[in-house]
Amino acid sequence: MPELVQLHADWKDKGVRVQTVALDLATHGKESAEALGTFAFKREMFLPVLAYTGAVEDLATFGLTGSIPFTFVVNADGKVVDKILGSADKERFEQAIHKAIDG
Repeated sequence: MPELVQLHADWKDKGVRVQTVALDLATHGKESAEALGTFAFKREMFLPVLAYTGAVEDLATFGLTGSIPFTFVVNADGKVVDKILGSADKERFEQAIHKAIDG
């Protein structure tokens, strides 16, 4: 997660949005979005966090059948140009960002 926070800081002024989606409400039984926000703040996750509240099984619709974390990289046209299943380092994330920007 620190890599995503750093990417957010490095790229936000260049037109790139790093958006996280927390599955905690659906998978870990966090009691509320407020609790999730407190959790994120304590871990210095200073980037946008969307709380997913749907059924975990519905994520298979997006081709997500493995474990978390996973990353979708979407270009300006809304097309998914890269998927990263599992953890990744900053260099891998930046490679995906360039794929979205450069085509």
